[in-house]
Amino acid sequence: MARNRATILTVCTANVCRSVLAQLTLENALQSQEDADALRVTSAGVHAATSADACARVERRHADEAWRDAAAAHRPTRVTPFKVTQAQLILTASRSSRIAVAKLVPEARARVFTLSEAVLLGEGYERDPSLREADTVAAFADYLDAQRGIRPIASPKRRFAWSRMSPDRLSIVDGHNVDQRTHATTLDAVEKASLRIAELVSGSSPRTRTARRRATASV
Repeated sequence: MARNRATILTVCTANVCRSVLAQLTLENALQSQEDADALRVTSAGVHAATSADACARVERRHADEAWRDAAAAHRPTRVTPFKVTQAQLILTASRSSRIAVAKLVPEARARVFTLSEAVLLGEGYERDPSLREADTVAAFADYLDAQRGIRPIASPKRRFAWSRMSPDRLSIVDGHNVDQRTHATTLDAVEKASLRIAELVSGSSPRTRTARRRATASV
């Protein structure tokens, strides 16, 4: 990979639903950057079935032709050490996928986060405007890693002694083969997290835009 290009890798179990939606959402949200060619988003699955197609609901998520063409053209690929090594930021749908990636390439652990984890740890991040587009992804990953152990992330708690454990707030459940409601909730969560991450990486969050307007007005 060229030095002037950065890669974000999204990972789930089969690379047919959650990681595909995250990839397409990040691509769409980041393509408006001044040097969009310097940012690349790919996806892979821990147990990808290469003969499968992308989730039909992901394809129908948006009506524009470019989105539907990209989703229809997607073919699942398995996550490999090469893919992980080439990425400056790896975003997984769940803790289990995060663990799988870290086991595959232990030295990449500082760059691997779940989508939900990246959102929680990323709050407060302010992009350095002097950075080239190709360096913004690595800078964001460094910030997230620095927040681990500093910013507490509450563990799931039991609502009652006899109830099941509450959902893991760092994982987005795989609703692809569950039911329509769960599937819709999964897609909503992936898209929401991906859009927020794109805002943080690009420096286009509402907080940052407000700060820029104030700075401009004071000049």
